Amino acid sequence: MSGSTPTVRASTPPSPFLYLVSDRCIVVSWIVAISTGTMSVLGLPQSPTHPFTVAGAAAGFLSAGYMFWALYFGLAACSRLARQRGLPSLGWSWTSAGCLRAIALGWAFSLFALMYAVLGGGIYHFLRRWWLLAHGQQPPFLRAW
Repeated sequence: MSGSTPTVRASTPPSPFLYLVSDRCIVVSWIVAISTGTMSVLGLPQSPTHPFTVAGAAAGFLSAGYMFWALYFGLAACSRLARQRGLPSLGWSWTSAGCLRAIALGWAFSLFALMYAVLGGGIYHFLRRWWLLAHGQQPPFLRAW
């Protein structure tokens, strides 16, 4: 048997579901979702106006968990957009009118970023990250710390 040629097995690619528990950013997002959902449920029994129900606890856990989970991915994308594209030139911001303009633009961008993240941007950037990892590419956002 020493003269036989060795056979080389083709390696199978890892399961795409493995990245849901091995990628650092995705794991941190699960921790964010679970911890904020748990804090939401722990605050329910202290509410004097609403009685504690299992349905209310489940709804509170899912809504708070989703909101902060989506903010984790969506706000990172919005901040990257602001850094890459640059916020509009504030111009004469040393005057009171320029300062008010900067404050108004900051509030408008913050409101847009929050709505974008919660209303689908967080899901999009999570799926995009998972897709790129599963296909052997390094995502351009939420890189190594």
